[in-house]
Amino acid sequence: MTPGLRQVVFSIVAGLCFCLVVLHAADAPPLYDSADGGFSLIPPAGWVIKQEVGEAFPTLSGPANDLRSPYVVIKEVKGEKDIYALGDATLKEMLKDKRYQLSGRDAFETADQAFGLKYVLTVAAPPTIGGQPYRQIYYFVDGPPGRIFAILATIPETGWKLYGPVVDTMVRTYHLHPITPPPPPPSSSTPTLAPGKHN
Repeated sequence: MTPGLRQVVFSIVAGLCFCLVVLHAADAPPLYDSADGGFSLIPPAGWVIKQEVGEAFPTLSGPANDLRSPYVVIKEVKGEKDIYALGDATLKEMLKDKRYQLSGRDAFETADQAFGLKYVLTVAAPPTIGGQPYRQIYYFVDGPPGRIFAILATIPETGWKLYGPVVDTMVRTYHLHPITPPPPPPSSSTPTLAPGKHN
């Protein structure tokens, strides 16, 4: 290969590599990273992460141009350390409203083996907002020690078959941040030199 041809090939390869890197960066899904909550999620590409007024954690929503897309909020459940008791109490409370019907419940594990419970409710919307039913999915997952998070997804019935599995996949990317142990307290003893000759 002549030096001139070698230079042309190098330029083409370098250009292709640059394009691939740019495409990869553009296609990479956003990372939902909560330093305060001590966890992260990987939403699907094209989803929107937004900090809403009154919410401790940012919300997630599906593609803005799709009326079937989900809306997801995340809340920390305070004062309850038993995930089973929390799930059962929440379900009992929701079913007091006759519009709510239990569609399914299951236990699951996230990618890094955090334990979770899932409850699916079908909700008959009141006629004042069009009367279209929707699904609410409650995911309860163990957080850092002593903390439980509720991930609540609301999905129009028309988007349930498409987006139900998508939300499941996202929740399973839930990852707990490693816990950094606090530094040891400073030593209270004063170092002393051993007897002998010192410079």
